[in-house]
Amino acid sequence: VEEYRPGIAGVAAPVPGAVVRAAVGVTVSRAEFAARRWELEVAVREAAARVARADTDDTRATGAY
Repeated sequence: VEEYRPGIAGVAAPVPGAVVRAAVGVTVSRAEFAARRWELEVAVREAAARVARADTDDTRATGAY
C-alpha cells in the first residue's frame, strides 16, 4: 500500500502461463483500496485468468507459440 505514491494503492496479478509475460493490475485511492481490497483482488485475478484463456485460444487458433 502506498509504495509508489502517498494516497495511492494497487493490486496486480500475473497472467498465468508457462512463462509470465504480462500482469493485470489496478490502482486506486488508498481509501477505495481499503474499502474494496478483496473485491479488487478477485477482479484482478479473474481478469488475469481471462487474458490467459484468450491467449491460449489465440495460440490454438493460429498455431503460433
